Amino acid sequence: MTCAAHVRRSIAQYQIIKHPNTLTRRSFACTKHDQVERDRDICARFSRWISLSRKISNALLDYCLVLVRISCPWRTPKAQSKVAKKVYFLYFGRPVRGKTRVGIWGSCETEGFKTSRRIPNIFHAYLPILPRSRLCRNSSTMLLRLLVPSFARVLLWASAAQRAECGFIGSRATLPATQIYKYPDDTFVENLHVLPSGHVLLSTFKSGNLSAVNPNTANPTPQHVVTLDGATGLTGITEIPATAGTLYAVTGGIHTGFGFQYGSLSVYVVLIVQINGKPCGLLVSKIPYPDTAMMNGLAAIPNNPTVVLSADSLGGRVLRTNILTRQVDVAFTDPALGAGGNPTMPLGINGLKIKGNYLYFTNSGRGTYARVQIDNSGNKVGPVQVLATLPSPANMTYAYDDFDFDRCGNAHISLHDYDVVRVTPAGAQSLIAGGLGAAPLFESPTAVAAARDGNSIFVTTGGNYTATPPTGGQLLKVQLSLPSKC
Repeated sequence: MTCAAHVRRSIAQYQIIKHPNTLTRRSFACTKHDQVERDRDICARFSRWISLSRKISNALLDYCLVLVRISCPWRTPKAQSKVAKKVYFLYFGRPVRGKTRVGIWGSCETEGFKTSRRIPNIFHAYLPILPRSRLCRNSSTMLLRLLVPSFARVLLWASAAQRAECGFIGSRATLPATQIYKYPDDTFVENLHVLPSGHVLLSTFKSGNLSAVNPNTANPTPQHVVTLDGATGLTGITEIPATAGTLYAVTGGIHTGFGFQYGSLSVYVVLIVQINGKPCGLLVSKIPYPDTAMMNGLAAIPNNPTVVLSADSLGGRVLRTNILTRQVDVAFTDPALGAGGNPTMPLGINGLKIKGNYLYFTNSGRGTYARVQIDNSGNKVGPVQVLATLPSPANMTYAYDDFDFDRCGNAHISLHDYDVVRVTPAGAQSLIAGGLGAAPLFESPTAVAAARDGNSIFVTTGGNYTATPPTGGQLLKVQLSLPSKC
């Protein structure tokens, strides 16, 4: 029985009934339907499909309404596409604090399920990759050409007489790294997310599939989780807050050259549960966003868990989608979100993460890591504050990608073409992993995610499309060196 069939059967076996008493562990109850008892763990997860918005603090937003759409998933033909793009993705996680706590509770505690207090979210953005050996040139001498739309090859020429050394090149990091898995073909890994089970969820541009790797097995290999029909490329991933690690939003569309086919992008809502010790997924709904050619990094608002924000890297905008009402619009724009006219790196706002009342983001074209204060609806309520800047001008193979925070508040940012850098809360920047000559070599880092143990990070890479033959992407783990008390 396939994952989708198993999840469908579990849904049919149980009904989720809303109770009038809100903000209690019995807001939702699962009841047996047809006297089936062998899938109680699924019942426990479904009973937590409820979220609370601080804006409407006494109104429970019933995610069970989404279950109705499961019976009619999208069935467009599966498309195949190969691309030479790079995607970044980032994690975000913190419990919601305050008198009104965002959360979901069920009455199946007797089955041994405890509501998760940590709400990690993942987002990503992408950029093409090139070998760093052709990278460090004066940007004014570069000629960027986009070739073969279906393959998205990017070629970069520069004058050998005008070299400008990029920051961190030639440096080496000291933190130990381990390669968990490397794709044997030219698969470009663009996104990852650490599931509550410890599995690492991966998305690639090789297909429209989400897969998962168990890093704790002797021979880790990707296992299929769910196929997002109608998308030939996927970008952002974020966990929907207050769903106890079962509901996720993913953005994707149809690739055409250096971006996506205009109007093809959508937000996909995906259910992921553990069945027989493995992540199993089901496409719940698809929400089209007709007015963009790019949805990059993705973040859910903790205090308003039905709203997700996405980075329009080409338009310099933050897009907003309500996954319950299916409304889409532009949250805000700002000059700091655009690429700043950089001819060698046309991508602006890239990675997204929400921490407290701030939206943190990277800007690939400007080479900046910044933040802006937002409200519970995702509107901008303060000026953009730049926290760190690349030592040298950004270009196509020297640019910030995705990032994640460690437990001490440091941001770990993937940096093309071989590096992972750390930016402290004070803005100090240093190389912590990768670098030229590193073993294993980080081949175009695309994403960083904090591990569940709090003392390590996972890193994905895109591989090397210019090698002969091209090399595939990697999943690596880096052991951090953090104080016991921050």
